[in-house]
Amino acid sequence: MAWVSVPDLGVTLSRQTYRYVRRVPQPVVNFSEDDFTADIVFDRDGLVLDYPEIGRRA
Repeated sequence: MAWVSVPDLGVTLSRQTYRYVRRVPQPVVNFSEDDFTADIVFDRDGLVLDYPEIGRRA
């Protein structure tokens, strides 16, 4: 992924990896970037239920 800063339009590369973990009982995808990793839990519609250290659906 790339971040574009405003107003200077500088571009910063962000190397990210997404890896499928499981499908049931709830879909989980592992995200990693540098030294951060998280297992993101989704509902059946593909909406995020839990993104550790970022947020959780209320």
